[in-house]
Amino acid sequence: MVLETKSNLSEEQSLATESAPYVVEANVEKAYHGAEEPVIDTHSGGPEMDGPRELPQFFYTAMEQVAKDEGFNDGQYTVEVEDGSSKGDGFVGELFKAYLTEGDRREVYLCKIPPLNEARRQQFGTMAIFEREVLVYNKFLPLMFAYQEEKGISREDGFFCTPKCYYAHYN
Repeated sequence: MVLETKSNLSEEQSLATESAPYVVEANVEKAYHGAEEPVIDTHSGGPEMDGPRELPQFFYTAMEQVAKDEGFNDGQYTVEVEDGSSKGDGFVGELFKAYLTEGDRREVYLCKIPPLNEARRQQFGTMAIFEREVLVYNKFLPLMFAYQEEKGISREDGFFCTPKCYYAHYN
């Protein structure tokens, strides 16, 4: 799963996207707290994306969709990636930050994908976890929100406080 945080000046959100499965969600926390933003991988929007960090193609496909949905112009934006966690942080998947940049606009997404190492995916049963997470973001939460709204439950009284999902897919 790829977890992503979106920041546009004072606006902060997160995105989660998964590898074979990917999810895009929003968290209300800053994606980066340092003075300088170290960039590991940079890609221009569109089909040609290469760089020092090897991420699966599904990640870039997901980010292309997010960029399109968020109003970025094809071929005009870049995707930059940096580590979002360290070894031993206790995450089942790989966590990193992805920055979508076009001109003066820069949005940050906290991304989570299944481990790139097949042995780790097997050891932790990662794919089943990611598959369930995609199901929650794509099916369960929308049904739950619609049911609460149908019953007249206000946002203050109901269960609506969840990360915003920008993209979720399991293959």
